[in-house]
Amino acid sequence: MGKRKLPKGVALNERGFAEYGEGVCSYGIKWRVVESSIVGRPRCWIFVDGVLSGGGSVEERTQRGCLHLNGRQVRQLIAHLQRFVRDSQSPDHWKNDAEYKRVLG
Repeated sequence: MGKRKLPKGVALNERGFAEYGEGVCSYGIKWRVVESSIVGRPRCWIFVDGVLSGGGSVEERTQRGCLHLNGRQVRQLIAHLQRFVRDSQSPDHWKNDAEYKRVLG
């Protein structure tokens, strides 16, 4: 199997999935954009790592995984998602992936 060529700024995590980037929202909640395993088509996860404590509507929404982003933070998230889109559309991205071959032939 050939080695996968990754976009600049992208690294593989311990499970072999691409980590496209991370950031912090206005309330200090950490998030990251990570490649998902194949389920028919390319997918990505947006993980929300932090949770605010206490009551109130903002905290309740944040505990369910919401991000409160300003313009700069949105641009940062878009850049990481665009990396995923470019990488997932590359013919080199999936052709050497064992799970892709097993699921989609």
